[in-house]
Amino acid sequence: MVWTNGVLTPDDPRKAKSLKPAKGSWGKYPKGRYQRRVESPIQMTIVEWIRTVAPHCVVFSIPNERVVRSRSELDILVNMGLYPGITDLCVLAPVGDHFEPHMVEVKTMDERSILNENQQKFRLLCAKRGIHHAVVRSIEDIREAFRFWNIKTKESAIL
Repeated sequence: MVWTNGVLTPDDPRKAKSLKPAKGSWGKYPKGRYQRRVESPIQMTIVEWIRTVAPHCVVFSIPNERVVRSRSELDILVNMGLYPGITDLCVLAPVGDHFEPHMVEVKTMDERSILNENQQKFRLLCAKRGIHHAVVRSIEDIREAFRFWNIKTKESAIL
C-alpha cells in the first residue's frame, strides 16, 4: 500500500505550466485531464479485477473535480454534491445485512503522483469516521488492501 502526503504534480514536468490550478468555491483543485488519461487504464484494470474476484462487492467510480472544464461547470457540480478530494472508486463490501464502504484513490506508479491537499483532507476525514481508505497504484496494491480489510475474494479462497 502507498500512504502518501504532499501535493499532486503532473507526471511530465513539461506539462506543469498547462496544468494551472483552477479555483472553486471550496478551494484549489488540479486541472487533471492529463492525470485522468494516465490513471484511467490503471483504474479500469482495478475495477475489472474487483468485479472478477469479488463479485459480491459493488464497485463504482465517483466523478470528481478532474471532470470539470470551466468555473460555471464547477459551480453547478458543487451545488449538485461534488465533494473536493473524493476518491476515484468506492467499494461496498457486504458485512452481514449491510454494506461497508471502502474508498480507493488510484494513482500512477510515478513517485510524484501523490495526494493533493483536498485528497489528504478527505483521507483524514475517512480516518476520523472509521471509513477504510487506500491509495493504490496496481492490482497488487488493491489485493493488499482487500486482505487488510478482510474482504474475501476468489483468489483468497484458493490460497
